[in-house]
Amino acid sequence: MKSLMKACVLSVAMLVLMCGAAGADDFHPQGSALVSGLFQYYAGDKVLSNSMIVLSNITSDDVQCKVTVYDQNGSDITTLGLVYAANSLISTGTGLFDIPAHSTRRFYLPGNAPKKFNVGYAIIEWSATDTTIRKALIGSVLHNRQNGNNSIGISDKDINGGQPF
Repeated sequence: MKSLMKACVLSVAMLVLMCGAAGADDFHPQGSALVSGLFQYYAGDKVLSNSMIVLSNITSDDVQCKVTVYDQNGSDITTLGLVYAANSLISTGTGLFDIPAHSTRRFYLPGNAPKKFNVGYAIIEWSATDTTIRKALIGSVLHNRQNGNNSIGISDKDINGGQPF
C-alpha cells in the first residue's frame, strides 16, 4: 500500500511538472487583427508581386508580436516571411518578433520563390508585459507588383480601419 501511494504521488507530481513546463513558453495575446488579401508571386526575373505588413507600436512599452500567414489552402506559410527594422533584417521564418516602444517593424512576404504563387491572410497578435494595455499597434498592408525594372502597382490599406488594436 505504501509503494502504491508513493507511485500515485510521484505520478501526480510528474503530471503537474509536465503541464507547467508545456505552458511556460506559450504566447498569450492581448490583442489581434486579421489581414486579408496577402499575395506572393514570382514568375521570373523581375516579374513579381508581394505583400508587406507594416506595424507600429504606439505604446511606451515593448510589445511582442506574432504574425501567422495562411495560404489559399489554409497551410501555414509563415516560414516564408522576413521581419525588418528599416532595412535591417531582424527575424526570419518564425513570425515572432519584438517591437520596441514607439517603433515600427515590417513583416515582408517576398515574391522571390521560383514559380511560387500564394494568396491568403494573416493573423497579427501581440502581447506586452504590462497586461493592462488594451491597444498597442496600428498598421497597414502594402502590395507591390513589378514587371521588368518598374513597379507597376503599389497599393496600401489600413489594418483594422486605421484604428489601434
